[in-house]
Amino acid sequence: MLTRGPGGRARPVGRAVLAAGLLLGAGVAIPAPALADGEGPTELAAFCSQVADTEEPVANPDPSTPLEQMRIDEIHRDYTRGAGVGVAVIDSGVAPSEYYDSEPGLQVVGQPGPLQEPHGTIVAGLIAGGRRGEGEGMGMGVAPDARIIGVRIVDNPEESDDDGLDLDGDFDPPDLVTALRWVADNAGSRGIDVLNLSLTADPSDDLRDAVRAVQDAGVIVVAATGNRSPDEELPEDEPVPGPFTTYPAAYPGVVGVSAYVPLDAEGGSARYVLNTTNADVAVPVQGGASVVPNGSTCVVDAIATSWATPYVSGIVALLLAYFPDDDDAQIVQRLLETASGATDQRDVYTGFGLAQPIEAFTRQLTPARRTGELGLAQPADDGGGAAPAPPERADALADARDDFRWWGLLAGAVLVAAVVLRPLLRRLGTGRRTPG
Repeated sequence: MLTRGPGGRARPVGRAVLAAGLLLGAGVAIPAPALADGEGPTELAAFCSQVADTEEPVANPDPSTPLEQMRIDEIHRDYTRGAGVGVAVIDSGVAPSEYYDSEPGLQVVGQPGPLQEPHGTIVAGLIAGGRRGEGEGMGMGVAPDARIIGVRIVDNPEESDDDGLDLDGDFDPPDLVTALRWVADNAGSRGIDVLNLSLTADPSDDLRDAVRAVQDAGVIVVAATGNRSPDEELPEDEPVPGPFTTYPAAYPGVVGVSAYVPLDAEGGSARYVLNTTNADVAVPVQGGASVVPNGSTCVVDAIATSWATPYVSGIVALLLAYFPDDDDAQIVQRLLETASGATDQRDVYTGFGLAQPIEAFTRQLTPARRTGELGLAQPADDGGGAAPAPPERADALADARDDFRWWGLLAGAVLVAAVVLRPLLRRLGTGRRTPG
């Protein structure tokens, strides 16, 4: 069970290739447009892989499609932007940026100096990008007033791949455990409330215990559930292999996140992400906007749970900021109980359904828990991933309040009449008296 640590919300193998694969930059890339001659930096919606190595920062004016689909701007306007919440990102490092507030955490690997691998910076932008760039660039992050604490477990690549994102999926598993232990030990002093893990790893006792230590420190852990290889061909007349179990998402209490693709879009989520028993919730990622270490803003160019996870981490940060008296279990319950799926349904691609952030803020928290059998197929979604407006709530006490209002007015009128007429009635009574 998830618990909050002391202080509550007041606290401001050698190089081994993991079987499940580190999700740093993994996913199916969307073909990128060429940088045409004469197109200025503010005229092109460039992909992050195109601009990660440019000498001059490229500005992207386009809004973030997932933020629009999830109606995040309404939460910023009516509820919160996530101030006071710290989100740790264990990844390839987080570069300082004018678009979010960040501070360095532990650097497990790598030499001091500029980051070349943009994955961790992209993740940070999806969580909290846009705060300082508001009015100058597009909104990027779900919780723009949250604070990012970067923890680096991946070194700069010796040679960047063509898309500038892939890292071959290798890192030392003990480095991940070391990073998790650091988060657990420093959660209180560094004000860490949420941990984003856009990665998967082989299960081990050390990994399990380190994740548990983070949770015991009062930190909600949000983890990716895994992507399909871009080269994998899905069977046409047979069931898709799986479902799989992916870690750390499979550990108790960890929020497992999948990327959502509509069924009518190139086969739906099955083409891009693993079907897994560990998916708790899904979010759309296509058209997400972020930032890379050189300061360029850009559109992420892959459908991957690496990019879905920071969106959910951002939603959790918003909930933590707005419901400071909730414990971690209640915060996660708000997220899962309001997802789009029915309470008795869960599937291997979207878990309990698409996250509905506004519903998580407006629906009354109940003690019910989402259970149900696991479905092996992605359910249909006519909304294409967009969150509907919250339904108007029927006011069961409206008639009673109207009746009370009218009876109150009548009682008030009687009282006023009594006060006004009392002297007159007294005089009339005095005039009828006769001497005895």
